[in-house]
Amino acid sequence: MYQVSKLLAGAGIALGLLSSALPAAQAASITRFTPQGEIIEVRQVVAKFSESMVRFGDPKAADPFNVDCAAPGAGRWIDDTTWSYDFVDDLPPGLRCSFALKPETKTLAGNALTGTTRFAFDTGGPYLRSSRPYREAGSIDEHQVFLLTLSGPAVPESITASAYCQIEGVADRVPLKLFTGKQRDEYLDAAYWWRRSKYKPNKEEAARRQRDEARTVVAQCAQAAGPKAKVSLVWGPGVKTASGVATTKTQVYSFTVREPFTASMTCTRENAQAPCTPILPITVQFTAGVPREVAEKFRLKTPDGSRKPDLPKEDRGAINQISFAPPLPEAAELLIEAPSTVKDESGRTLANASFFPLKTKTADAPPLAKFASGVFGVLEFNNAPALPVTVRRIELPKGAGSPYVRRMKVEDDAKILEWLATLRRYDRTDAPYNADSRDQSMLKGQGAEVIPLPAPKTEAKADAYPFEVVGVPFKDPGFYVVELESLKLGESLLARKQPMFVRTSSLVTNMAVHFRLGHENAAVWVTTLDKAQAVADAEVRITDCNGKRVWQGATDKDGIARVPLALENPRCSRNNDYDAPRYLVSARKKLPDGRTDLAFVLSTWNQGIETWRFNVPTGWERTGKLRAHAVLDRDLLRAGETVSLKAYLRTENSRGLNLLPLERLPRTVKITHEGSQQEFVLPLAWTGSRFATASWAVPKDAKLGSYSMTVQVPPANPGPAAKRARNAELDDDDESGPGVRTMSLGMLRVEEFRLPTMTGRVRPAAKDAKTPAPAVLVNPRELPVAVNLDYLSGGPAANHPVRVSAMLRDAGVDFADYDGFAFAQERRRSDEEGEQAPPQRIVANKLPLTLNKGGTGTVTLKDLPAVKRASDLVLEATYADANGEVQTLSHTARVWPAGVVVGIKVGGWVSVGSALAGQVLVLDTAGKPVAGKAIEVEATLRNTQSYRKRLVGGFYAYDNTENSKSLGTVCKGKTDARGLVLCEIDLKEAGNIELTASSRDDAGNTASSSTSVWVTRRGELWFDNDNHDRMDLLPEKRRYKPGETAKFQVRMPFRFATALVSVEREGLIETRVVRINGRDPTVEVPIKPEYGPNVYVSVLAVRERLREVPWYSFFQWGWKAPVEWWHEWREYRNTPQPDALVDLTKPAFKLGIAEISVGLQANELKVAVTPDKDTYAVRGQAKVKVKVTDPNGKPLPAGTTVAFAAVDQALLELSPNTSWKLLDAMMARRDYGMETFTAQMYVVGKRHFGKKAAPPGGGGGQGQTRELFDTLLLWNPAVALDANSEATLTVPLNDSLTSFALVAIADGDATGNYALFGTGRTNIRVTQDLQIVSGLPPLAREGDTYNAGITLRNTTKREMNVEVTGKAGDAPLERKQLKLAPETAQEISWPHTPGTVDRVDWEIAARELNAPAGANGATDRIKLAQRIVPAVPYTVQQATLLRVDGTISLPATPPADALPGKARIDVSLVDSLAKPMPGVRRFFEEYPFICLEQKTSKSIGLRDTKLWDGIMAQLPLYLDGDGLAAYFPGGRGYDVLTSYLLAASHEVGWAIPAESLSRMQQGLIQFVDGKLERPFWSPRSDLEARKIAAIEALSRRGAARPEMLDSIRLNSNLWPTHQVIDFVSILRRMPNVKDRDAKLAEAYQVLRSRLNTQGTRLGFSTEKDDYWWWLMINGDANMARLLLAIMTDPAWKEDVGRIVQGTLQRQQRGAWLTTTANLWGGLAIEKFGRAFESARVEGTTTAQLGSAPAQSAAWRQDWVAPMRFAWGEKPDPNAQIKVTHAGQGAPWATVSSVAAVELKKPFTSGYRITKTVTPQDPKVPGTLSKGDVLRVKIEIDAQTDMTWVVIQDPIPTGATILGSGLGRDSAIESQESSEAQEQTWRWDGPMLAYVERLFEGYRAYYEFVPKGKFTVEYTVRLNSTGTFALPPTRVEAMYAPEMFGESPNGKVVVK
Repeated sequence: MYQVSKLLAGAGIALGLLSSALPAAQAASITRFTPQGEIIEVRQVVAKFSESMVRFGDPKAADPFNVDCAAPGAGRWIDDTTWSYDFVDDLPPGLRCSFALKPETKTLAGNALTGTTRFAFDTGGPYLRSSRPYREAGSIDEHQVFLLTLSGPAVPESITASAYCQIEGVADRVPLKLFTGKQRDEYLDAAYWWRRSKYKPNKEEAARRQRDEARTVVAQCAQAAGPKAKVSLVWGPGVKTASGVATTKTQVYSFTVREPFTASMTCTRENAQAPCTPILPITVQFTAGVPREVAEKFRLKTPDGSRKPDLPKEDRGAINQISFAPPLPEAAELLIEAPSTVKDESGRTLANASFFPLKTKTADAPPLAKFASGVFGVLEFNNAPALPVTVRRIELPKGAGSPYVRRMKVEDDAKILEWLATLRRYDRTDAPYNADSRDQSMLKGQGAEVIPLPAPKTEAKADAYPFEVVGVPFKDPGFYVVELESLKLGESLLARKQPMFVRTSSLVTNMAVHFRLGHENAAVWVTTLDKAQAVADAEVRITDCNGKRVWQGATDKDGIARVPLALENPRCSRNNDYDAPRYLVSARKKLPDGRTDLAFVLSTWNQGIETWRFNVPTGWERTGKLRAHAVLDRDLLRAGETVSLKAYLRTENSRGLNLLPLERLPRTVKITHEGSQQEFVLPLAWTGSRFATASWAVPKDAKLGSYSMTVQVPPANPGPAAKRARNAELDDDDESGPGVRTMSLGMLRVEEFRLPTMTGRVRPAAKDAKTPAPAVLVNPRELPVAVNLDYLSGGPAANHPVRVSAMLRDAGVDFADYDGFAFAQERRRSDEEGEQAPPQRIVANKLPLTLNKGGTGTVTLKDLPAVKRASDLVLEATYADANGEVQTLSHTARVWPAGVVVGIKVGGWVSVGSALAGQVLVLDTAGKPVAGKAIEVEATLRNTQSYRKRLVGGFYAYDNTENSKSLGTVCKGKTDARGLVLCEIDLKEAGNIELTASSRDDAGNTASSSTSVWVTRRGELWFDNDNHDRMDLLPEKRRYKPGETAKFQVRMPFRFATALVSVEREGLIETRVVRINGRDPTVEVPIKPEYGPNVYVSVLAVRERLREVPWYSFFQWGWKAPVEWWHEWREYRNTPQPDALVDLTKPAFKLGIAEISVGLQANELKVAVTPDKDTYAVRGQAKVKVKVTDPNGKPLPAGTTVAFAAVDQALLELSPNTSWKLLDAMMARRDYGMETFTAQMYVVGKRHFGKKAAPPGGGGGQGQTRELFDTLLLWNPAVALDANSEATLTVPLNDSLTSFALVAIADGDATGNYALFGTGRTNIRVTQDLQIVSGLPPLAREGDTYNAGITLRNTTKREMNVEVTGKAGDAPLERKQLKLAPETAQEISWPHTPGTVDRVDWEIAARELNAPAGANGATDRIKLAQRIVPAVPYTVQQATLLRVDGTISLPATPPADALPGKARIDVSLVDSLAKPMPGVRRFFEEYPFICLEQKTSKSIGLRDTKLWDGIMAQLPLYLDGDGLAAYFPGGRGYDVLTSYLLAASHEVGWAIPAESLSRMQQGLIQFVDGKLERPFWSPRSDLEARKIAAIEALSRRGAARPEMLDSIRLNSNLWPTHQVIDFVSILRRMPNVKDRDAKLAEAYQVLRSRLNTQGTRLGFSTEKDDYWWWLMINGDANMARLLLAIMTDPAWKEDVGRIVQGTLQRQQRGAWLTTTANLWGGLAIEKFGRAFESARVEGTTTAQLGSAPAQSAAWRQDWVAPMRFAWGEKPDPNAQIKVTHAGQGAPWATVSSVAAVELKKPFTSGYRITKTVTPQDPKVPGTLSKGDVLRVKIEIDAQTDMTWVVIQDPIPTGATILGSGLGRDSAIESQESSEAQEQTWRWDGPMLAYVERLFEGYRAYYEFVPKGKFTVEYTVRLNSTGTFALPPTRVEAMYAPEMFGESPNGKVVVK
């Protein structure tokens, strides 16, 4: 009995039993039993008793009930008063279950139970879960067929008897007709795509689909409905399951029949009464699709004849509209004729067929005035500048009347920017204001010049301009703003008698300004338009967007003005203009006549030459990209070791690398575990700015896996906020802030592993001694494979047995120098040539091989399959290492289908008739170009056509056809010296075109590759593939060495051009101007040392205006200069002259960019590491000399430091330390970092050229004992070099017999360029004559019986007689003697069974008995420790959460099946459950999005009243005309958002302005009453849920009425959880609702049935059905809102704490997933804290178990250490655990029963486990042998969603879990488990965080596990023989360990 009940402070809320101080006469009873009555989808039954029934501690105590239920399940005690029965699965409909109290059941005190002792429930009949068409669908067929998915199978007769249709206009019920057999299958095929798909699902998915289909009813109303009729499908009471359980409530699904089949004509008109505009199409629209052949028969009769409709060629399906293309005759009578009979797909006749033939008219073409230049254009000053304007039907100039042309010259750069911004703003269609600016003049009153519009050149009619282009002339150069005013234009387009204004701007100039902008500098190049010549001595100005001049200079003789400063991005005042340029760059040049020519370019004028078009890395860090790297002493460690690092930080510039200033250096390095995100912060010790050092002592309990190392670098120019963050001393490990960059230093791993004692190789070998090993494998049919194996301490592994396996797998082909090329055939699901080979297959399986005396051997792989694609041949040699582990040597060899590799590169889309530029490349298998190879490119059209036919009932049957059509050869040629063939491919058919390039090697083998391009019909693309100004710039080769000269081919479309050639990288390095001839378009660039590792070369080619040179021009000017005339006439005589549409002679430009790699010879320091000898004895000393010279062989300055490491080579065999490659890390590929802007693209010419494309969105030892086996001998991060650039070190050796790598890593600088790096390395060996190599497993379990083995090695050339002695702990080992032949090894072992200890210390000695005369006998002695773990570990069996308000007394006992003396009670205390949640606050602070919901949630989440007030001030802008809130201003209002705003603001207690509040409430009232509809798409029917949410929101402020519920069918059993919670809140606020108490009780019953009860938490078991994202609802929000709804309800007082725990444990990384969940969660936890934890916990809490000594904890902080109470060998049967708090407040106590329980059968307490173990190709079938591989599959069934779940599965002693990726892993053996894990992954499945592969077993940690089943698979290899006891497999919720599942494992015998 409790002495003081489990009370919640201040509120009388108990988590346990309210039995404190019960009167003796009060009878014991069952206080709550859930569920009862009709409840669907039950997973758990919970019974609560009024007093203790069992002692706390044993969940397996006897069940109190007799259970009568057909569904399997198991009972368990959650605590002393709570019993649960967990079913294996959610119960289907049709079950009746009863629970009767056993007669013998009594309370712990011996009292009989009174009151109700028998409880029952049923799961109801089969109800509707969903339908197709969806409930509340927009429209249905008159004869609609419904696919009804039920909760379970139903008896058909009961459906027809109880379900029916109600049709508007039909008085009687309309029965349902059910479909069966083939007819049913036909509709299922139409509805479910997977029935038509060739894709085969996995078993789980197939089973799920089969279940879904089995419970799907196909039905139809027996009577057709009329158009627009309301149809209700009524699922009434009485629908039964086979067991006879029937539905008891009515479900109604409502639909509306579609409209009648009609046709309507639409066209564009100037106004509603005007005729159709002749320049736009006339369209006939159908309300339902018609067959194509019917649509094709429509005709448009015009005075010019009959026209057919335009229909898409490829679309053979139904047609919903037809169009007659313009232009149409003006002012004409038109007639649309329809076929005699028009029927839709359903066979309905056109209801308004009498309307046809349909007469209509066209109007005159509307008035038009349009400037060819758009907003801006460039007019050539030296080419009779005139601004083209297209006019039509505007008034002719008469006297002083319109049309007027106003123009104003603007000379100031800042004013030019302002005018251009104004023009853009007026031109934008998405302007942020509603005013129509077309009736406003920009230039009136501005002093603009007014000129008449030039008269038309053709005859005018009706006093209006004909349709023609006129030119507005200009005399002087400069920038002009131009405006045209027309009254007729206004009357037509503004629909009122008012003039309309059309605007543009023009730059009249003979110059073009080209702006090259980089990170570090910039350049301005000025050229002439007429001759493309450089303009020298031009004044250049750069003005930013705020009108500030930031630089001024002049051009040199090449027309280049170099800007030697970094132009920062200014903060523009016009930040609302997304098109606003950051800079205007202008050039001015005095002309001979005294006038000044002006030209400029904006920093947005790069359309068509954007950097993304050139496939180069952009890198837009304006201050230079950072490079960061850490050199580690080791990158693979064990827990408990210490790793040291040396960190480097550099910033890139165009010349190399530079040091960071001191103020930008990070102070700490953060080491983060990948998966759990556990962080460790270490201080960095900087040596100047050059490098920093740090060390990390890896915790002994560190999580295994990968760790990332990062630093945070402050910004280069920190703002005030960043400076404050930097200077703050509050938290040294937090350097985050504005502009802070997080940089990765690299990765390291912490693992459990054994060090190998051997090294070796497996490689393809020569066929015989006369033939070399193949360098390239080309489709070999047989392949010799050589294996060699040596000991790391020296000497071969003579006569060692090995098994060789091989696997072929598809390989991706990629060459770093050829980005964008495809080098392989596309893999297709269906192959015309037959079945494809699987992506990977084993071609040799464990071929036996015994090595010779030299440790080598060869085996031949035979009958290898031919490959059609490049493949990887994975070779593996498996052997038993002397360390006791079976290990694998691996090698991957590439197998080629041919001796050459073909690559192809094309664009991604093109239009029919446009040339597709392509490149075909032929390389050898090493990636070197092959010249002179013939290539062909074949094109194949591959289209999938889908046809559909409408079935009776509104569904469609689909027929998909895949068609392939050969288009023949589209390109041929021979490769040049670069291995290239350049193709211009002409594709004449639209669709998906596969291009396959092929070539043959010298042996006739074919190599091919393919790529696909999408070809559209002309005019379909909103941009044209050719609408860009990029050109190919092709380097002669991709890699160069410093000192070479790079040659580039310029693929420009010009005969001649002037080009700016630039070498670039983050800025301009070199520039020069050259003239390029189209006959030999090449440029050369000398390669300098500082260009490494890569550099970019660009060519900006500009072409002059092509002159018009007709033959008669000789008589005009040629006779004066005959030679010049002759050359120009010959060059330009065939040039097309300007016409009314295009000017191909205007000045033009093209930009090409190429990247080349440059060798790093100029950056590589030469580092030599030289030991004094090669071989050493254990514990000796190695003298090592390090010498470093620069790339020219010169010494570095004295005092330069280098890092030095001496590391065990065995560790590097497992994980090569790539961090030592400092040069590669710091000199990685550099970004481009440039942009080009040019004004030449805006030259109007004689006609407008169109708009640019937009982006598509990239010696013998002596007798000491060897026991020091560290993998690191020495680490020194700063070894100083002397004046000779040398240093000498002493390396102390330890006891390891192995090789050690000695590595020196150096860095230096060359005249300020800190980009010199180098690494030097050598190896030494430690050996001795007689060696003991331990093969003991590092870990064993109590009770294991296994063979503890060692290997003895004789490394000499003499035979040895050896005696071996030793002991294991205190037990001596059997003395053994053996004979060792020269240079051989032999295994010996002892049987061993560990006892109940934590570790066994082994000491083994060997000595030579027959030493040669005069010599000491060889000896060896080793000492090592072996960890011992229990075979039955301690686990949590039970736990409960208690509020300690005074004294709590809980009867307790250890589990009955606990091992003697291995049980205890743990008491953990916390002062509060409602802790501050910094993660939630950080979530809101960092949340970037700004819709109304997000801003509102953020303001409440941060309790930011200022932000809230600002939102409320703008709220009227978000409310639509009905008062509903929109997500963005002016948008459509949503009832869901409105309800959320009202509810959230009320919960936090913040006001909404009265007027807005009234409008919002009125809008919701109208919505609930059905007077306002807000339909929108949703995956489920949600109208009732939305109405309930609206009523709940209204009820908060008293605006809800009880009758509002009348429009909703109240069936909470079928509602989603959030709807039930809302309903509970409504009922609690509205006591006058009819039958309110009964409805509330039913809702509570539903909620409780969906909650899964565990010891310390509650969580919903219906998560998958509760994710209603479109209503901003998920499981997180539901838990929080449940807590808010029931917090003060006495009916829930026992559950509040568990609900709080369940809510908090849903957080991931300190926050919930969504803004709404974080808002509700934060409010709920805060409210709980105010209500129940307002008093701070102070004083002392004491706990005691029985008569054991009490333990006390004083509350000086918010957490105290856990208290543990052991039961001992003889537990007190009457013991109680007492917890007493003396002082203020009331802490929370989690009391846990922890015990070692030997499991006899599976046990479930939230998780159910099924495990299967399958041997893979065992040596002896039916027996497990050493070296065998096992595939382990674990299936877990979770009862509820849970965060942070761990799966623990033990493995036999000494076994190895494969799949780690370390150096001795086997890819072949572990491939199937890896594939299985990938196949079972689901987007809505468990979220795997990380995996630990321990000596003890496999652990998988999941960040989130949803309710339901999932599987885990892994592979394990057996290394030890013996009999092994395994603990149970366990799944456990990490933060609620009483929620677990266990499955016993039998003993494993390995022979």
